[in-house]
Amino acid sequence: MLFIFVLCNNALLYMFILTSSVKGINYAPLWDSELQQYGGLLTSNDFISLVEYYYGKANNQEAIDDLDQLQICQVQELEKSMGIYPPGPTKHAYVRPFDTLYEASQRILAANSHTIPVLDTDPSTNQPSVVTVLTQYRILKFVAVNFKAKSSLNKTLKEIGIGTYGPLATARLDAPVIELVHKFMARRVAAVPIVDEEGTVLNVFENNDVLALLREGDFSALDRPISETIRTRSESFEGVHRCQTSDTLRSILDTIKKEMVSRIVVVDAQDRLEGILTLSDILSYFLNE
Repeated sequence: MLFIFVLCNNALLYMFILTSSVKGINYAPLWDSELQQYGGLLTSNDFISLVEYYYGKANNQEAIDDLDQLQICQVQELEKSMGIYPPGPTKHAYVRPFDTLYEASQRILAANSHTIPVLDTDPSTNQPSVVTVLTQYRILKFVAVNFKAKSSLNKTLKEIGIGTYGPLATARLDAPVIELVHKFMARRVAAVPIVDEEGTVLNVFENNDVLALLREGDFSALDRPISETIRTRSESFEGVHRCQTSDTLRSILDTIKKEMVSRIVVVDAQDRLEGILTLSDILSYFLNE
């Protein structure tokens, strides 16, 4: 499993942007070299909050110059000033290698995160060390492979009532990217469905798409239409996964078992948007079943 590990005291945020957008990585464990301890998890959500902060506050070149010099340790202070930095126990949540998957699932949901680092103690230095990062996807894939006999898997989404429905954040293909950034922040979501005037799902725009866009070093790229941006998106994009409320949980886990999935768009028979099913929804259902 590939992930980036960075020092939060002196690492430049823009180096994370460049590296992660090329490799399709959207998180990095942080190490506080002064306190000699785990310093939290840097994610693409942190970057989205910075885009929101800098957009419109300076001209494009000044914004890029500021990001180019911004150290990762300063990100937390900026987020605190914006009132969006989560409390310590949430931001610094982790598990140990001998914790159960149930405990890991509880902590990852409590942290409102998709990932959680696994910390162990280095026997030679007696210092904590990040050995890997556990994701909701990997937990659910384990469930999909190993718990095929559960009778509850034969229930449909409509029967178990999971997912988010009703008014959802959406966008049109001609909308500028910055409009999506505002929606990511306002709704605290990581992706927004792209629909036409009939509500038919055409695509999904993710916060990682913004990360890749800014790799070019041009803040004016945020004013480009979504249609232009998704034509040149990274090959790491997982695609748009769809389901209907009549689909069973078993069929959804089969998809998770075969393909990398972050969320599933719930549509009707005419492919019109009805809702969003996240991995958090599924994981929470299993914990409370």
